Amino acid sequence: GDGGRPWTRKGRAGSPGSSVEPLVSAVALDEKLPEAHYLLGLCYRETGRPEEARDSFERAVALAPAFIMAREELADLYYARDNFSQCIDIATQLLVQQPDNGTAHRRLGLCYAMRGREGDLELAIAALEQALALDFGPFDLYYLYLGDYHASQGDVDDAVWAWKQVLRLSQDDDLKAEVQDKIDEITQ
Repeated sequence: GDGGRPWTRKGRAGSPGSSVEPLVSAVALDEKLPEAHYLLGLCYRETGRPEEARDSFERAVALAPAFIMAREELADLYYARDNFSQCIDIATQLLVQQPDNGTAHRRLGLCYAMRGREGDLELAIAALEQALALDFGPFDLYYLYLGDYHASQGDVDDAVWAWKQVLRLSQDDDLKAEVQDKIDEITQ
């Protein structure tokens, strides 16, 4: 599952289960079609077969290293499976291909934060700040995570500033109440 994270893709239209067999046949006819592996990966993913999805996305990337959508799906799959180091590797490769890819910056920041190794929080903050600079994504959640990361580093002023952005941007009253509690707690 996605662990309840708001960053995984869900609910694609259509019936992917009915597409698996024709795609398996297409791949069997010509194993060098990266698009077929990619589409097969999507079908596997949507039908609850993550290992097969991973294999298909990896094959698509191996056949076509510049296949951005396959890399994005692979990173998303790694993230959803709590494989943060591999997600970081894929997101980093995406950024080599597309330095302004806001999705990759966001995913990189979240994976660094979730992985939690020495120095990862600083990298998470830098990646999320880059995603914000690119004007990409749900800003209230970015600022929430950014505030949390700053608070975990003892940077009270930066944490409060980020959380105040949540109060300014969010339409979610429950989230705003939670953030106000964080601000009150850290400034006492």
